[in-house]
Parts: sequence; structure tokens; C-alpha cells
Amino acid sequence: ATFVTGVCLIGVIVACAFATAGAFAHARVGRLAMAPVRFLRASAQLVSTAVYIPLASSLVQVLQCPVGTSWLDQGRVWQCWGWRHAIVASSVMLALLLFLALTLVCVAVFFNRSPGSNNVLSRAHGRVHVAMVVIKTILPVAFALDHALPPAVLVAACLCSGLVWFTLYWTFLPYHDQFINRLQCGFAAVHVWA
Repeated sequence: ATFVTGVCLIGVIVACAFATAGAFAHARVGRLAMAPVRFLRASAQLVSTAVYIPLASSLVQVLQCPVGTSWLDQGRVWQCWGWRHAIVASSVMLALLLFLALTLVCVAVFFNRSPGSNNVLSRAHGRVHVAMVVIKTILPVAFALDHALPPAVLVAACLCSGLVWFTLYWTFLPYHDQFINRLQCGFAAVHVWA
């Protein structure tokens, strides 16, 4: 938990530095001046897609601690849900909520809206992706609490998330390129089937 907190703090400092440099880049003209803004946009897209579930899973690992057992952190053994572990778990949950909120803002706002764009990932709105981020948060939390939840709840969480995923891409068609919408529906169908 200490390593994850340190990495998150360094990430926030780097993001603030790039945001400050990007704010001053609008005063200057040129490709090099906009590099920090492009980096922030690319990193926000990466964090909200491919890296989201591993980051969320690493944050909720501290919750994988049944009551009455012990939790090992860098050589120290703590009682699960004792006062030390509860402080770490509550700070991790706060960090997860902050991470979720910032990712929801990035997903809802920063995307290519142009239907004539050469980018196949251009889309009309960000509502579906906001719902997908919520699903990608619920699943790691549910599987982190697998010791406290019956297996039927975990199966229902997987089944419902897949059905919501399929329904969102089938109904709202967020991408301008219909192949990407069909591909997402196929991924959702495989998720439900598996």
C-alpha cells in the first residue's frame, strides 16, 4: 500500500507539472509547446482504458483480508480490520473514489467527437464509457471481497456487467464507426458467455 500511495503521489505531481506547462503552452504556438497537453491526454486515455483494472485491482488488494486473519505489509503482521489495517483500508478506498472520479471526468470529456475523423475511436458522446468505468470499478471490488460474498453474487456481478455492457453498445452506439460498436458487443457477449 505504501508503494502504491507513493506512485500515485508522484503521478499527481507529474500531472500537475504537465498541466501547468500545458496551460502556458497555449500562449506559445508550435508542436513542441503542446507536447505536455498531448502527453496528459494520451496518459488519461491509457489510464481510463488498458491500465484501469490493474490500477483498481492493486488499490483494492488491501481489502482481501478476512476478519480474524492477519495481513502482512513489508514484514509487519497486522490484524485484519484492526485499527492499523482499517486506517490503510479507508485511505485506499478514498484513493479509489478519487481515482474513479478523475477517470470519469476524463472519459466523459476528453475524446474525439468529429464524425469525419480518421480515428476509428471517435465517438458521439462519453456516456457509455462513463458506465463502463463504473463497471470496471465494481468488478475488482467485488472480487476483492470474494471472502465475504457468496459465489452467486460474484456470478451475478459478472453476468449483469456483461449484459449492461452489451446493452449499452447495442442501444447507444457511441462510436461513429459501427465496426467498433459491433466489436464491443462481441466482447460483451464473450464476457457473458464465459
